[in-house]
Amino acid sequence: MQISHAECGDSVVFYVSSMRVDGLVSVYHYWMYKFRNVSLDEFNITSSATPKTDLQARFSTTYSIVANVCSVVSIVLTVLLYKRVSLQTKIIGSLVVMIILLVITLVFVWTNTDAWQDTFFIISLVIAGLLSGSGLCFTVSVFQFSVKFPPVYLGSMLSGQSVCGIVVSLVQIFTLAVGTSSQITAFIFFSIGVAFILGVQILFSLVMAKDKYMRDCLAIDDMVEHEISVDKSRIVEIFKKIIPIILTMLLTAGSTIIIHPGLSSLAESIGKGNGRWNDVFFVPVCTFLFFNLFDFFGRESSLRWNWLGGTHVVLVTSVLRLILVPMIMFCNIQPRHHLPVVFDEDYAYGIFMIVFAFSAGYLTNLCLRLLQSVVQGGEMKIAMFITMMVMIIGMITCSFLSGVMRSLL
Repeated sequence: MQISHAECGDSVVFYVSSMRVDGLVSVYHYWMYKFRNVSLDEFNITSSATPKTDLQARFSTTYSIVANVCSVVSIVLTVLLYKRVSLQTKIIGSLVVMIILLVITLVFVWTNTDAWQDTFFIISLVIAGLLSGSGLCFTVSVFQFSVKFPPVYLGSMLSGQSVCGIVVSLVQIFTLAVGTSSQITAFIFFSIGVAFILGVQILFSLVMAKDKYMRDCLAIDDMVEHEISVDKSRIVEIFKKIIPIILTMLLTAGSTIIIHPGLSSLAESIGKGNGRWNDVFFVPVCTFLFFNLFDFFGRESSLRWNWLGGTHVVLVTSVLRLILVPMIMFCNIQPRHHLPVVFDEDYAYGIFMIVFAFSAGYLTNLCLRLLQSVVQGGEMKIAMFITMMVMIIGMITCSFLSGVMRSLL
């Protein structure tokens, strides 16, 4: 089957538009610097040689909770307003909001917040929540747009999400390698985010202006048609068809939210204090780069091979994957006050993260592929809407569980 140049351009838009900036929590050393124990500065004691402060320990898990709560609010508003606000307005508007929030974050990079860390902690969470909400509005709107196209476009969108994380991790590692301060690293990171989102906005506008096929698809509001033509019994019937897929995605995404990044960002090398690898590069490489890289490998593998067969085997696999949650918790995640460290080698944590990330990407994408084979034509939008709502509710629940798990350590 030949793919036209227009189709190639449209696919690139979906690929690029999904490559949103990874969570603010990815700039690990910046937040550790902002929430450090400032009383130790006069003694020239590095934060890497001291236990984490309460704000340092709570930031990642609190970030996950706030981000997911705002995501729920965003998805509800997006659904309630989808007939009043055009799809193009939601896409462009959410991009503008994200740019504004990242510019505000850039200003705080060079602002001395040492005297008001608690206030800055709250401000950062508010910005993170708004950024997460606007980002989800953008993602949902782009997805609503993408389901009007052949499956190849959805594959491009899903791949772009992982590529974004890899790029973010590599940028962070590079800036750390050249010896820049945590503030300069954060400034580069957020500046790239602003430039990237602005580029997405420009690219999207250009394609809309030049590609009639995209404009025609954008103008068609299929969701309204299905809302009129599908009754409740039909929705229940579709829900029954996709229960195994929903459960698989819920278990996969839920267990991922519990561990990453709330707990995984608190991992420490066993050799902490004995060199730059242990103190500087361990978390950016073993937590963020490994997760994003192997999540991408898992997603790409699912597009080529289905090693698991039908939906019920995939569901069983997602249940078996849950064993990785306690295994990672028993690695050297600090601070901890109750449970012992069982896996006291850095390579064990690295291996667990690789398997955890690969299985997350593989199962997520495979479920979306199987969804297309379970439901028929016009049922796809309804099935995806049901899946999305269940996933959002499940993810916010699991983000709270991440905080509970941290308190158990």
